[in-house]
Amino acid sequence: MVSDIELNSFIQDHIDSFVKWDVLVFYSRSPGAVETVDMLSRLTGKDREEIKSSLDELVSSGVLSAAGGGVDPVCYSVAPGFRHRSILEKVNAEMLDRGARLKLLTMTMESIKRQNGNGRTQP
Repeated sequence: MVSDIELNSFIQDHIDSFVKWDVLVFYSRSPGAVETVDMLSRLTGKDREEIKSSLDELVSSGVLSAAGGGVDPVCYSVAPGFRHRSILEKVNAEMLDRGARLKLLTMTMESIKRQNGNGRTQP
């Protein structure tokens, strides 16, 4: 079982925008999904360029992997070696409970403020 401290640490290390948060929530609900930038943009309702930038950063940090390119569109999925799969399970479970969801969002907002250094949250 993942503790709140482990979850908060993960969020602090990897989530610096609500776009990344939306991507994390998507993959927590569909951990086996393999999606393109355009599909993730549609599924999350976020701008394509914001999604692309966030996906690239999540790939760099080892949360997601990217495959394809060239003739085929790049597809993103949870990285095969991603050691925090239990984090995704906890996020998914806690999103179903209003109180737990509020706690997650509070952690996320604090992370975004801290990482952006200005007390303002990013979209």
